[in-house]
Order: sequence, then C-alpha cells, then structure tokens
Amino acid sequence: MSVNVPGLVSIIVFYLLILAIGIYAAWRKRRAGTGNESETIMVGGRDIGLFVGSFTMTATWVGGGYINGTSEFVYTPGYGLLWTQAPFGYGCSLALGGLFFAKKMRSQGYITMLDPLQRKLGRRMGGLLYLPALLGEIFWSAAVLAALGGTLSVIIDLDIRISVIVSACIAVLYTLVGGLYSVAYTDVVQLACIFIGLWLSIPFAFTHPAVSDIATTAYQSPNWLGTWDINSTGLWIDSALLLSILNCLNFIYRDVLCCACLLLVLMLVLIIFVVLTHLKQINYTHFKKTNAVKFNSSWIRWKDYYRLLNSIIMDIFGGIPWQVYFQRVLSSDSAAHAQMLSFIAAFGCIAMAVPSILIGAIAASTDWNATGYGLPDPITNGDQANILPIVLQYLTPVAVSFFGLGAVSAAVMSSADSSILSASSMFTRNIYNVTFRQKATEQELVWVMRIAIFAMGAAATVLALTVGSVYALWYLSSDFVFVILFPQVSCGALMNL
Repeated sequence: MSVNVPGLVSIIVFYLLILAIGIYAAWRKRRAGTGNESETIMVGGRDIGLFVGSFTMTATWVGGGYINGTSEFVYTPGYGLLWTQAPFGYGCSLALGGLFFAKKMRSQGYITMLDPLQRKLGRRMGGLLYLPALLGEIFWSAAVLAALGGTLSVIIDLDIRISVIVSACIAVLYTLVGGLYSVAYTDVVQLACIFIGLWLSIPFAFTHPAVSDIATTAYQSPNWLGTWDINSTGLWIDSALLLSILNCLNFIYRDVLCCACLLLVLMLVLIIFVVLTHLKQINYTHFKKTNAVKFNSSWIRWKDYYRLLNSIIMDIFGGIPWQVYFQRVLSSDSAAHAQMLSFIAAFGCIAMAVPSILIGAIAASTDWNATGYGLPDPITNGDQANILPIVLQYLTPVAVSFFGLGAVSAAVMSSADSSILSASSMFTRNIYNVTFRQKATEQELVWVMRIAIFAMGAAATVLALTVGSVYALWYLSSDFVFVILFPQVSCGALMNL
C-alpha cells in the first residue's frame, strides 16, 4: 500500500486544527465557570446562541453519511435523485420539529428527549426506550465513520481501519474534554469546510473532459434522475404510517395552529396523489419526440407512489426523535431561539445537499474509461458508496481533492461527535442517574459520562468497520427511531396526561 503523503499531511493538519478548536472551546467555558458540570456537558449551560446553534444543528445532520450517501443514491442506477429523499425529508423533519416540539421542550427545561417519557411512563419504562435511541445513534455514527473510511482509503490510500479508528479517536477526545461546547464550536468550522470544500471541487469536476452534460444524461438510460420501481408495494405500510400521522393530530389537538398545519400537510399529500394518478391524461407528445422522458403505464401505478410516499414520510418523521436534535434545542438560550434555529437548519440541510447531488450527477455522466479510474466502472466494482471521494480523486486536481477530502472529514466529525455525545448523555442521565442512581454525586456522573462517551465511540467504530452501504445504514437508523420512538416522543412531549 502506497500512502499519499501530501494528502495524509493535509488530513493531519486539519484534524489537529479541529482538535485544537474543541479543546480551546472547553477551556474557555471552564474558565468562565458553568456551575453544574454534568449538565454543562450535556446541554452546554443552555446559553448557545442563534448563530452557533444554527451551525451546530445543520452540521449535525450534514454528516459523512449525508453527503456521501446522497451522492451514492443519485449515482446508483435504479435509484437516482427521485429516490434520494433523505435530504428533503430531514429538512422537513427539522421544520416540523421546530414547529411542534422545539419551543415546548425547551420551555419545560428538559435535559434529554427521554425526560418527558420517564416523567409520564415511569423511570423503568421510560428507560427501556433508551435502547432504540441508543441503536439509532450508534448506527448513525457508524455510517458517518464508514463514509470517512471509504473517502480516505480512496484518496490517500490509507487503510480504512486506520482512518476510521483515528477519526473516531479525535472526535471522542475533544468530546470528552469539552462536551457540547466543543462539539458546537467545532461544528461552525466544520460546516464552513464542507461548504467551501465541495463547491470548490464541483467546477473542476464539471469541466473534466470525461464528463458529459448532466442535463443530457438526466434523461438517458440509465439516468441520474431515477425511475419508478414497478415491483414496489407497501399499501399497508403507508396505511399504518398515515394512521400515525392522524395520531399526531390527536396528540396535539389542543393546539389549533398545529392541527391546522398538519391538516394542510395532509391536504398537500392528497393533492399530490390526485395529480400522480391522473398523469396519464396529460399529453406527453413533446417529451416523446425529444426522447427526454420514456413514459409507460407502470410509471403512474399507485404501488410506486405508495413506496415513494412511505420513504418520504419515514425520512420526515424519522428525523425528529433524535437526541442530537433535542440536545441543540435544549441547549439554546431561549425557547424562541430553539424554534428559530430549527427552521434555519431546515433550509441549511437542504441547501447543503446540492453539491452532493451535483457530484452524484457528474459521476453518472462520466466515461470512467477516460479517467484514471478505468474499467470496470465504480458500479461494477461495487464502489458506489465511495463515489463522492472517487469523483474528487479522479475528476479534480490534486490540490482541490485535498480540500474536498477535508470537507468530507469535517462532515464525519460534525455528526459522529454529536451522536456519541447524545447517546452518552441519555445513558448517564436517564439510565444511570434517574433509573438506578438517583443520589449519584456530580463527580460520579461526570465520570460515567466520560466512560459512556468512550464506549459509544468504540461501538460505533466496530460497526463502521463492518458496514456495507453507507446510505443503507443511514436509512436504517431513521427507520428504526421512526417506528419505535416517534409515537412515544410525540406522546411524551405534546400530550398532557
């Protein structure tokens, strides 16, 4: 294995910079004095402002799984942009979380999202719900660490095990030292690196001689816009999901504004359904002449619509019951800011997916035989999970690819540290303290928190080294928390018992 030394040096410099920022943030806050140390680690003293809060909320979702997985699905034949619902779904989930949950949770002064569940269901029963939350956070962390491992192995020929382990150690180290303060302030730098690094790479990739016009390849077969799967079903799944939405109406029936907004969403879904089922009445002669789109009767089958609707609903509502989200909400300096940063992050989440979508489209429009990658192409080699770093490696100059690599590294850390801290916070407070050791001392809780951070980081690292598809693991984490946690969190946070 021949390691790309300049690339390795650039990664080391970047990691040291992030580590230094995290340690400095922790030192500065400790010097100022914060009172309750364990609570400070979990929610940062509840003084995170709107600017930093918006950055850290956005960076939490825009992780390695987010940017790598989005490019992967846009590039993969049979999926494409049409089936890459997670960016849009998570953007909507942040907006809905801000609308229905953020202000209420922050005004109640909770520390974790399990607090209202334990208050209403009891210590033991509420503690049981930590298990799906824990698995969701570990799946998420493993997905983003695996994304980084693939990136580094492609661009600088670094062994994937080394890259995953080192990255996890860096994230765990500054999280151990500073808790939420270190995580939040490093997120500001990391999000800037993601934005600059990816957008800097795109013009060079677009103008590579091996890349065709993406406007043309969007409608060729296979195309990066995606196609409908005629074998998909799921009517019963969507019936259950729609019932869950109606249950949400019951949870919040006391809030007229919330009811009106949810009814509006349901009306929009109904309108979309009517339009899709009547598409066959539209004249597509122009499109057929230009060969832009190939339509057939299966395109408008209700089974395909229901599969798409199922996926979108899962992404939207599966993005709400996450401690990483509520940790930012509960650390905000006011309930109004908690709601506002959710709306800002919703826009940022969708906007930050644009460069990943373009990179996936570029990859689908590339003649790989005319690049240094050669044949067989990434799909044949099973490298679609690493398509973003492959584009950076073979379609951009060396110096530019290093900036892109820094962007991916930043994305991984910005999500991995958040998930590790979230899982550790819930364990320390809701399991160790509330369920088993109500009289635990402050110092005892701090040490339990540190041990939990190390354990969560180790578990995510082991899983990352065995994962296949980044997007599949990322998607599984949303599905898991949606089915088990969303109804519980909705009841606990919004229903007065």
